[in-house]
Order: sequence, then C-alpha cells, then structure tokens
Amino acid sequence: MPEINEVNKSLGELEEELSKIKYASEMIQDAKDTAERTVNETKEIMSDLIDNSKKATDNAIKESKKLNKAASALLNAVDGLMEKLDKVDFPIRLDKIDTTISGINSGIQNVLSRFDSIERNLKDDFDSKIGLIQNKLEKTQKINLYLLIGILVVIGGSFLGLFYKMGFFG
Repeated sequence: MPEINEVNKSLGELEEELSKIKYASEMIQDAKDTAERTVNETKEIMSDLIDNSKKATDNAIKESKKLNKAASALLNAVDGLMEKLDKVDFPIRLDKIDTTISGINSGIQNVLSRFDSIERNLKDDFDSKIGLIQNKLEKTQKINLYLLIGILVVIGGSFLGLFYKMGFFG
C-alpha cells in the first residue's frame, strides 16, 4: 500500500497544486475583469475626451473665424482711416491755422493800440473840457461876486436913502 499512500500523497499535493492553480486562475480572472473594466472605462474616458476635444476645437474654430472677421473689419477701417489721414495735408493746414492766428493777433494788437489812442484822446478831451468848464465857473463866480457886491451896494444905498428919508440921518 505504499503506492496508495504515495498516490494519496500525490493526490494531496496535486489537490494543493490545483487549489493554487484555481486561486491563480481566479486571480487571473479578476485581473482580466479589472483589465476589461479599465479598458472599457478608458474607452469611455477617451471617447468623452475626443468628444470634448472636438467640441472645443469646433468652438475655437468658430471663435477664430469671428475674430478673423472682426480683425478684417478692423483692418479695413484702419486702412480707410489711413487713406483719409494721408489725404489731409497737415503741414499746409497747420500753416494756414498759424497764419490765421497771426492775423488775429495782429488784429488784436491794432484794436488794443486804437483803444489806447481813443483812451488818450478821450482823456485829453475831458481834461480840456474840464479846464474850460473850470474857467467858465471861475468867470461866473467872479461875475456873481460883482453882481452880489453891486446888489449889496444898491440895497445898502436904498437903505441909506430910506433911513435918510425917515430922518435917521441928519
């Protein structure tokens, strides 16, 4: 019976090995399932990433087209403005403005000198008229003084004559 014992022993070892193989097979199956889940999840994530990338790319292209149109419109506007600015001859226009301002300044200086002249003339005229009026006033005052003295003399003479007639004198 040693053979049976050996067979039993071999069977025990075989059973042990089979259980190890079974355990390894289960682990392989778990690894396979995990790998399949990981691959599926990776496929889903990649699909989402690709979809999102396409959407982002499409949006970027749309925005880029809009920006391109806006840039073209801005470029056209700037070109138009540059053409207008090129047509304007600034040195000649500025020279004309400078000439006009110089003319205005000359006109202002002329007006100011005329005002000074008018002011002097008015002052001289007022001074001469005031002098004439003062002379006339002085003459009128002298005449009034002489008339007053004359009136006083006449009144004084009239009183003397009246007093004489009334017998106060002599």
